[in-house]
Amino acid sequence: MAESFEAYRERGRQTLTDFVAMEAAHDLNHQLQIQGLLRD
Repeated sequence: MAESFEAYRERGRQTLTDFVAMEAAHDLNHQLQIQGLLRD
């Protein structure tokens, strides 16, 4: 199945797979930040 895409000014062409991967990485970054704060 071919993926559709959206074009964004900030990021250019982005597929749904790209978007999901970027959001997952963003959420993981926040989780790591919170874990770091809880350790301090």
